[in-house]
Amino acid sequence: MIPKVVTFILPHQRPTSGGVYAMSELVRALSLHHEIHLVTNKGKPHSVGNASARLCKSLDPEELPDADVIIINIDTVLGERVTSLPETKGKPIFYFQGYGVPNSPMVISNLKRRKPVIACSRWLAAEAQKYGSPARYVGHGLDRKIFYVDPNVIRRDYRVVMMTHPVDWKGTADGVQALSQVRHQFPQVEVQLFGTLDTGFSTEFVEAPSRSVVGAIMRKATIFVCSSWEEGFGMPGLEAIACGSALVTTDTKGGRDYAIHRETALVSPPRNPEALAENILKLLDDRLMRERFYYNGIQLVTSQYPSWEDAAAIFWEAILDLVDKH
Repeated sequence: MIPKVVTFILPHQRPTSGGVYAMSELVRALSLHHEIHLVTNKGKPHSVGNASARLCKSLDPEELPDADVIIINIDTVLGERVTSLPETKGKPIFYFQGYGVPNSPMVISNLKRRKPVIACSRWLAAEAQKYGSPARYVGHGLDRKIFYVDPNVIRRDYRVVMMTHPVDWKGTADGVQALSQVRHQFPQVEVQLFGTLDTGFSTEFVEAPSRSVVGAIMRKATIFVCSSWEEGFGMPGLEAIACGSALVTTDTKGGRDYAIHRETALVSPPRNPEALAENILKLLDDRLMRERFYYNGIQLVTSQYPSWEDAAAIFWEAILDLVDKH
């Protein structure tokens, strides 16, 4: 079967959150060439591209449009409901962008349903296959109008940037502890934080910035720090590399696609602020390593991460393959 109509069920979250942003970009690009329905079961549905948007509070078959395929993020309590819908509502495909919470029983339960999965990182594709789900890896796209190197921007030598988040597994507390150690040993370091949690550590805090503002922040950063315990992919790390920042990160598993130790980043174990601080100090002190990461990182980004339009075309090919085989 060649699908003609696809329904995406979009979580009711901030459109700027990584998972919702990625799905919205895919919907936007796919809706230019295919008939796409966008459904949410809470709040006011927001229009994306040429997709039709509707609110379906209970996701009952009478509410949902007929479709060939129905796609939903895998970190949802709606897994059983969606996979038990009549065939006229579409063959279900889970979009796997992360566990939401590390080792989430809900995600594992959905993986055990053994429905087709599209995963945004190679690690997640392997996780899906481990639980018996047929999976295809489709990497995220990258908006090069926002995340790029600007040769006219002066990048300061000792400017370190980190994103904050109130959820514990994002590792903000570990990152702040590491930055405190760095500042103690390297007083000239400049720290800028942005995100949804003002820790009070840095006077330069930007609350919930737009993606364009994030790009501008990263273009001025010497180093970008990621301190998460786990990420399904970890878009900020890739976006920092695309902006020319040197990356210091924990081993988030999903970030292994672009954070290659001593080639494009310095990588340390999660939940180890001392090791994270050591890598930040090492990179602050080694301009040649930063330059190597810059050139290797730009090459990786250019060769492996296309525009969202091209990523959507690859996503569509994965839908065709999964529907045809399963």
